[in-house]
Amino acid sequence: MNSNLQLDFVEIYNRLNKRNWSIKKETLLSELIETLKITELLTSNLNYENGLEKNDEIGLINPLLWEYGHTLHFWEHIVLKNLGYDDFKTNDEVYNSFLISRNNRFNKKKLLSYREIILGYQSVMKYLNNYINNYDLSKITTYLVRLGQLHLEMHNESFVFTNQLLGRKLFDDLNFYKLEDTLEEVEMINVSKGSFLQGVPFSTSKFYFDNEAPEKFKFVNSFQVSKYCITNYQYLKFVNSNGYNIKKYWSDEGWDFVKNKKLDYPVYWERINNNWFEKIFDKLVLLRNNNPVINISWYEACAYCKWKGVRLLKEEEWEYLAKLGNEKDMIKKSHLNYGFDYSYHTTISVLEDESENNIGVVGLFGNCWEWCEEPFYPYDGFVIDPVYREMSYPHFGYKRICRGGSWAVPNILINSHYRNAQSPDCCHQFIGFRVAVNKLFYV
Repeated sequence: MNSNLQLDFVEIYNRLNKRNWSIKKETLLSELIETLKITELLTSNLNYENGLEKNDEIGLINPLLWEYGHTLHFWEHIVLKNLGYDDFKTNDEVYNSFLISRNNRFNKKKLLSYREIILGYQSVMKYLNNYINNYDLSKITTYLVRLGQLHLEMHNESFVFTNQLLGRKLFDDLNFYKLEDTLEEVEMINVSKGSFLQGVPFSTSKFYFDNEAPEKFKFVNSFQVSKYCITNYQYLKFVNSNGYNIKKYWSDEGWDFVKNKKLDYPVYWERINNNWFEKIFDKLVLLRNNNPVINISWYEACAYCKWKGVRLLKEEEWEYLAKLGNEKDMIKKSHLNYGFDYSYHTTISVLEDESENNIGVVGLFGNCWEWCEEPFYPYDGFVIDPVYREMSYPHFGYKRICRGGSWAVPNILINSHYRNAQSPDCCHQFIGFRVAVNKLFYV
């Protein structure tokens, strides 16, 4: 954390005391333990050798061993330091993501071993258990613990897609296929104009990140939206039309991106003897036609839209759609919550997705994130988080919004107001897209 942005403890506590939410300590601890179990599963094979691999073909990613240490650093220096913890195993010079560049995260002489990180986590959990059991669960404690948990969940997803990038076996008995007819065309749904409240008020009883507040009134004009996210088969049509080599479909930055990366199709696709395959961790499987196309950059999504004569959803349109229905029910039915006994550790066919809003739009939550059109900006009246200062502001104006969650995200992190943002060249995270048009016509 940048010390120039650090608030003093009095200001942090005063701000957090204004948060209007609470949770039972038993629930908070049990959910945290579930998160830590997933982290243990995803990092169980790390050591100095396999935790420091580079992959420059797609783009440099965080080494897994460094990233695991970074999550411990967050607990120690961002969360528990504000609760009086001082048994630090990590330090800023090695594990602060805003102080050390990615190229310098592979120096094993400076990194903790996997065993040392485990011992650090044991110390953290011992302190947390003692603190929560011997003190009242205040708004401050609740916020800090939940913040640490959700930060760790974000990195759990990162552990998953990093293993995907490195081609490692992560799960057994992956369920890849379902016999069904291929969706060849993009089915559109009419959306009537209307108004809604975007974001959350500062007085909400929900947990929120600083970029999600304050709440604001928004009016949305009528438009059409694709019923499903764009599928592999539908995107394959763009690939087969030589779309990656026709400059008029691409922005200047997007064209530079695909040419520098020498891409003629999505980075995890492969063509063998006129058949298309996709890489799923350590396996190469036939392209699943009705699964959403994922692991594509914002540039690629925009190029498809220009080829098709459509556009990406605006962020306010996505949230408007997500609030046209019972949010809890849609999330409950969505393809989220990977874990030990989950039957799918990958995306599912859009026809299998049971999460649907009131007008028939399917899969707004889960399965894959969805790119939106706009850059990531704060809402009017934005107030920076008193603890996690770098959650949002360094990324404003550059990263692009993606909404809704992926299969590798738990439901405690997903809601209609959560704003994920990634760089426009990101193609390793599980992000897809759906399309929209301003006027009524069939695509």
